Amino acid sequence: MFEIDVRANALRATDGLIARLRDPAPALNEVGAFLERKTKFRFAKQVDPSGNPWAPLAASTIANKRRRKAPKEILRDTGTLASSITFTTGRDEVRIGTSLEYAEWLQKGTKRMPARPFLGFEAGDEAAIQKIFARYYSG
Repeated sequence: MFEIDVRANALRATDGLIARLRDPAPALNEVGAFLERKTKFRFAKQVDPSGNPWAPLAASTIANKRRRKAPKEILRDTGTLASSITFTTGRDEVRIGTSLEYAEWLQKGTKRMPARPFLGFEAGDEAAIQKIFARYYSG
């Protein structure tokens, strides 16, 4: 004869779920790492979160980059901006961004420079994030 203590198994599963609900940090860290990778990949592709190419560089910027022998890519001069993209987590949130002050001008644009957004959600990101949480909470 074979017996299964259903109540004990259910209680263990419930206890595990309660523990995961109390501490979503592992799932939030996975979401943050996912969004950080996606953001940094946009620099390589030179596109905004919707997949649209960034505005081309002005002729004066191209000439300046050529003179300084700087990379020709948009939003890449020293690599500082792309490498500064990081995420932080709180009790129930993930924040992704950079501490560089000039990043906001690049993201939003100015009177003399077009916006070249690098932060934001792409199509499919929400579904991917939901899968991360579903996997985490299913144990």
